Amino acid sequence: MRVKLYATLRKAAQRKEVEITLSETTARGLLKRLIDLYDAEFEGLLTNEGGELAKGVIFLVNGRNILHLQGLETPLKEEDAIELFPPVAGG
Repeated sequence: MRVKLYATLRKAAQRKEVEITLSETTARGLLKRLIDLYDAEFEGLLTNEGGELAKGVIFLVNGRNILHLQGLETPLKEEDAIELFPPVAGG
């Protein structure tokens, strides 16, 4: 499964993309795997204190936001294209 990272997530992971081999899982399972691979800074960018997706994080599966699918319970397959964007602010 190819996961593209953007902005501060890219900086925290020190890479643009991560290739992860997981059999069928969920968005939550993928987040846990990514957090296991990287440090607390990475986790802090993705999740809140309750372990849920942090406010403003955009998690796309094949171009569709998981908020419009099944949230963190969205099923994922090996061939899915994943993109993760941290919260951003503008002014």
